[in-house]
Amino acid sequence: MSQALIPPTLPQLSDTGVDHVCKVLQSDLGQLAWLSGRSLGRIYPQRDEQGGQRPWVFRAEGEYYEAYPNDELDTFSALLTHDDERLTGFGHLGERTLSVIVWVNLKALEQANPSIESLKHAVINRLRELSCVSAVSRAFDHPQNVYPGFSLAGLQDRFNAYPYRAFRIEIAVNYYVAC
Repeated sequence: MSQALIPPTLPQLSDTGVDHVCKVLQSDLGQLAWLSGRSLGRIYPQRDEQGGQRPWVFRAEGEYYEAYPNDELDTFSALLTHDDERLTGFGHLGERTLSVIVWVNLKALEQANPSIESLKHAVINRLRELSCVSAVSRAFDHPQNVYPGFSLAGLQDRFNAYPYRAFRIEIAVNYYVAC
C-alpha cells in the first residue's frame, strides 16, 4: 500500500447495491468545481500496526491510499459506509447509512472568501437532489468526528489547522438489491 494519496482513477465497483450508490455519489460530487477530479469513492477500513482503524481508498491496480489530506491532494471527498445493510420489500430494497467526508484547503479554492459553511451547504444541496439519498441527517466538522472510529495517527497536525477544514455529512441511501 502506498502512503501518498493522489487523484484516483475511478474504481471498478459493481453496479449493484451500495457500490452503485457510491459510484453515483462519487460522480455527482465530482461535478462541484472545487471537487472536480477529487471525489475518491468508497473508504475501506484497514487495521494499522497499533490495532486501530485507518481509512483507505482504492485507486487502481490493487493500490490503496490513506484517505488523509497530503501535499498531493489537499481537497477531496470520500464515502464511508456505516452499519449493516437493512433489507425491505422481500429483500429487494436495501438501505444503508453513508457519510460523505470532505477535506478542503480554503486557500487553494478559486473563490473569494470561501467558508466551510458555504461548501458544506453546496454538498448538502447536491445530495438532496439525488434520488438514491432518502435523508440528509447530520453534519460534523470537528476532526475527531470526521472519521468516526478511525485513528487520526496518520493525519499530520498541519491539516488540522487553517487553511484546512474538514466536515462529514451523514446520509441514508436506498437502492435495489439484485437477485
